Amino acid sequence: MGFARGFFSRILLWLGLSLGRYFFINISVIVKKFKDI
Repeated sequence: MGFARGFFSRILLWLGLSLGRYFFINISVIVKKFKDI
C-alpha cells in the first residue's frame, strides 16, 4: 500500500509540474501577443 501511494503521488507531482510548465509557457506567449497589439 505504501509503495502504491508513493508511486501515485510521484505521478501526480510529475503531472502537476509538466502541466504548470505548459500553462506558464502559454501565459507568456499570450502576454507577448497582447504586447504586440
